[in-house]
This record gives sequence, structure tokens and C-alpha cells, in this order.
Amino acid sequence: MDTTLSTQEDASGRAASYQLAEPLLTVQDVSLCLAGRTILDNVSACVRNVTRPGVLQGQVVAIVGPSGVGKTQLFRVLSGLVHPNAGRVLIGPEQRPVECGSVGVVAQDYPLFDHYRVIDNLRL
Repeated sequence: MDTTLSTQEDASGRAASYQLAEPLLTVQDVSLCLAGRTILDNVSACVRNVTRPGVLQGQVVAIVGPSGVGKTQLFRVLSGLVHPNAGRVLIGPEQRPVECGSVGVVAQDYPLFDHYRVIDNLRL
């Protein structure tokens, strides 16, 4: 496991050590085309587990950008709902390929359809 130990000042000005540990999410050269239009072109990223000695913590990762740049389609690829035309997405410390249902994504706006059963809304 490749780790990097760094020190940075916390909000109170004290030195706080943290370690970049194993990858939790790896996106390798992901490309996606829909209806002949390139939506994602060779997107790569790595989210690593950030740990601090003696501190139990989680982390939040966000993808931000203007409307229409492919964020929703990237989330669909990251969650396994859409297969990319090229590249791959690996998840967890064991870096296994993503499968539909193995990653949860909560959209900014999550409409539910009253005329659908719960299971049908979940399958959307």
C-alpha cells in the first residue's frame, strides 16, 4: 500500500498529521458517448482513504462544475448504472470493478414517482 504522510495546520493553528492510504475509488481513462456525442473523454481520478492518527473520521467527496458538463453521467458511470465506452471504475480497498447496486449515489434533486412502487423507483 502506497501511503503519504503529510502535516498541515488545523483550524486552531496546530499541526495535524494525516495519511493518504489505500485507494477507495479509482477512475481510469473513462470515456462515454451518448447518441454520437462525447460526454466524458478520458476522465481519470483517484479518491484515497484519508486517515488521521487517533481520529475516527469519514470523508465527503464532491464533483462540481457548471451545468451540462457531464457530472450526472459521470455519477451514473461511478455507480455502475451506465457502462463507459472505454476505461474502468474500481471501488473499495480491493479495487474491484464497480457493479450496478454496489455504489449509492444521491442526486441533488431526487424525484420519486407516485405511480411507481418503491422497488420501481429504486430501479430508476
